[in-house]
Amino acid sequence: MKQLHKNIKIFYLATTLTTLAASLPHAVLTVLLFAKGLSLTQIMLVQATYSLVILVSEYPSGLLADLYSKKVLFLWAKVLAIMPSKYTDEIENSSYTWRVFYMSRKSKYSAEQKLAIL
Repeated sequence: MKQLHKNIKIFYLATTLTTLAASLPHAVLTVLLFAKGLSLTQIMLVQATYSLVILVSEYPSGLLADLYSKKVLFLWAKVLAIMPSKYTDEIENSSYTWRVFYMSRKSKYSAEQKLAIL
């Protein structure tokens, strides 16, 4: 019984820290966007859009998790996460992101050679 109470306290602590970690970036983002010159209304729209995208993507991600393996979904998530930075690089005429992606894999180059190439 003593172990159960200890586990419950640890669970509450972990839940509190997780909630804090999830909400802290939004607080910092608000201050940064305000410093960039956005109004409170614009910041609210950014945060609302972000929340809506999270809400809309939660259900399909749960459904996909039931249908496919974690490994396949993880790989697709990484590919989809890289795609926006690829398009950003094309706009800026730079392929820095792709060079970092390819060079972060195991290669014959040392860390110094990788930095020299970048």
